[in-house]
This record gives sequence, C-alpha cells and structure tokens, in this order.
Amino acid sequence: MWGGTQDVGKNEMGKGLHQIKNFVTNHNQTNVIVMSAPCRYDLDPKSCVNDEVKVYNSKLQKHLKVFEYMCHRSRF
Repeated sequence: MWGGTQDVGKNEMGKGLHQIKNFVTNHNQTNVIVMSAPCRYDLDPKSCVNDEVKVYNSKLQKHLKVFEYMCHRSRF
C-alpha cells in the first residue's frame, strides 16, 4: 500500500491516514506492506508540499506503530 503525494499536497492527509489505518485494521489476517509517500522530485526539496510529505510520513509511522508486529515499513 502506497500513499500518494498529490493527496498530501491537497490537504487530505488526515483522510488518507484514517483510510490506511482502517485498511490495516480490517485486514489483520493479511500481510500488508505500507510504504511511505515519496517526495515530489519535480519540486524544490524545501517546498511546502515536500514538507507536508515529511509530516505525513511521520504521522503514518506513528499511526501504524500499534501494528508493528504485523507491518513492514519502508522508508525512502
């Protein structure tokens, strides 16, 4: 499962985090791989969108920490 930076850039962070957490919760008998959202390489590294991606990835990690025993997290 991989979140997109377009949703993060459109202030949909909370909605995306909620949907991912619900998916992982509802599929606890299935192997789920959740990947962090990639930075937008077409934008300046210090752009507000890339800052939001960093915040999103941090929150995603915190939200999924309770599932650590069954999730594999990948970082970019």
